[in-house]
Amino acid sequence: MNRIVIVDDSLVSGLLLKHLVNRVGGICALAFQEPMEALTHCAMAAPDVVVVDYKMPSLDGLTFVEALRSLPGCTAVPVVMVTAEAGVRERALALGFAAVLGKPVEPAFVRETVLRLLPPRPRLSAAG
Repeated sequence: MNRIVIVDDSLVSGLLLKHLVNRVGGICALAFQEPMEALTHCAMAAPDVVVVDYKMPSLDGLTFVEALRSLPGCTAVPVVMVTAEAGVRERALALGFAAVLGKPVEPAFVRETVLRLLPPRPRLSAAG
């Protein structure tokens, strides 16, 4: 099962993203309102994808990802930025974010983006 970490200081936004991601299937999504809690979790179990809000009071999304990249096993985890801020997209992509989603998020685009970033699932061979 793929593990997705969602970091958004807004409870409603975090739950919405979690719901959208869980609809993909085969995913265990965890939503965190506090970026430091999310980093602690990622240090214990590297996620397959991280979805992070840009504007948060304690750490913004860019700073969060800098800290995430310093964790063992998390240097190459694909990260999706969610933001309503103009001009952040270019900075995020230049820093290596896999994708940037605008707010309000489009459900189909959230699911498509997460599916694209998940590691490939092993194929079962047909017995015959």
